[in-house]
Amino acid sequence: KHGYVAADYEAEMRVEELKTEHELPDCQRVKLGTELFQCTEGYFQPHLLGILDTPGLIESVNELIDTLDREIRREIVAQSGSVFLTGSCSMFPGLVTRLQKGIRERHSAVKVVATPERKLSAWIGGSIWAKLSTTQSSWTTKEEFEAHGPSVVHSKCF
Repeated sequence: KHGYVAADYEAEMRVEELKTEHELPDCQRVKLGTELFQCTEGYFQPHLLGILDTPGLIESVNELIDTLDREIRREIVAQSGSVFLTGSCSMFPGLVTRLQKGIRERHSAVKVVATPERKLSAWIGGSIWAKLSTTQSSWTTKEEFEAHGPSVVHSKCF
């Protein structure tokens, strides 16, 4: 509700007057400061969360683009040149701007696309997948689930 991605994490950490108040469901009020953007910084600096062997989001996207064959990369950039954000975790204010800036430093022609309906993309994709007649064999009925438990899902899908 209040979290966001800092455009410049180090600069934001130095801002002292950054505080907002939030009311919890039990009516207690808490003041939030750097927590507002520290929670999302893990996207960009996983080591802050104790994840030492994983690059951040910008580095991961840049490395992916770099691994493409030069011809394929040129064709992709010519066709759309876009990185599409999906899912509700991509809804944090500031994420698109920070990601765009980081990618453009290495790949100036690539743009980040984030449509408003991206928060529902998993549900939309799931509903489309469920309508396909070719997927009916992997459906699990209530009766199957009750008889065999969660393992029935894995046996049908994997």
